[in-house]
Amino acid sequence: MKKIIILLLLSVLALTTLAAEYSEKDFEYGFLSKSQKSFLAKVEKSVNIESDYLIITEYKGSSSVVEIPKEIEGYPVVASVFQNNGTKKKITKVIVPESIIWLSCPYVWGERYETYNNPSSASIELAGNRKVLLLMNGRCFRFFRKLPNDVSILVNGDICFGNVSSVKWSKNWKTNPHPRDSTDFGVNNNGMPGYWQEYKQIKTKGLWSDIKAGIQNEGGFHIPKVYDEYNSIKEFIFEEGCEEVTKCLLGKCNALERVVLPKSMKYIYRGYGNDYTLCGENIKQKLEIEVAAGAKIDFEACGQYATIIPEQKVSLKTRKRFQELGYRFE
Repeated sequence: MKKIIILLLLSVLALTTLAAEYSEKDFEYGFLSKSQKSFLAKVEKSVNIESDYLIITEYKGSSSVVEIPKEIEGYPVVASVFQNNGTKKKITKVIVPESIIWLSCPYVWGERYETYNNPSSASIELAGNRKVLLLMNGRCFRFFRKLPNDVSILVNGDICFGNVSSVKWSKNWKTNPHPRDSTDFGVNNNGMPGYWQEYKQIKTKGLWSDIKAGIQNEGGFHIPKVYDEYNSIKEFIFEEGCEEVTKCLLGKCNALERVVLPKSMKYIYRGYGNDYTLCGENIKQKLEIEVAAGAKIDFEACGQYATIIPEQKVSLKTRKRFQELGYRFE
């Protein structure tokens, strides 16, 4: 009997401790401004500009596992921009509720930050049954133990998968449109733009449309790219259902050996500057690009910009397949 009572007391104590770890007092938070709500409403229709929403700006607690609250005092928490630099307590896991629409990477980027440079020591977990879009900083990908391929994600900023050899790009992930780069982040300069400027890819078909696209698309925009920091990505597979590859997406992947394009693929944008769209400029070996039978792919005109793939860096089989699809090597 005594053992049972002791066990019950320990259980109650454990539950009390757990509740204390995730206390609302552990967070700094505030209401989203009207411009921030407008920013989110552009991508998630459930956001009502006239309603009140909260944003988490800092974690002040002492737990190594942080569970972001879904709501505080009845107000939904839809954004989180806090970052852990390890100065107070090293965070090893962040649990993100299904209410979050905007997620900045909770682990500080930079060479001097141990957690970011050792992603196996920390993680991000998406909790609950998500029904809203997740507008997420691309650096978050490196902290998932399993990539959230079934979650609708709009990626903002550099995309980093960590030290992996194969990536499957989900039909649920988009990189366009995306927020314009800005120094006006709105909250502590650490993650959420204070305004939204919609970015639309324009499919160019001639010199005049090419000029217009250059004027309307390029100025000030950050083009999300997959940064293969470890030169480890050998294979990049676009899932069936993917319909386009945005500009320069794989332009920093120099270790690629194989890219797979599904039958659903409809359009591939050209690279820009020194970045190709389907591989890195300094790719080390011949690239094999497999295109599913029956695919009909339209290619953006290359003109004076970087092309989609470098002719001398792809296999003869790939070159022949792309020419069959109507692609013209520059």
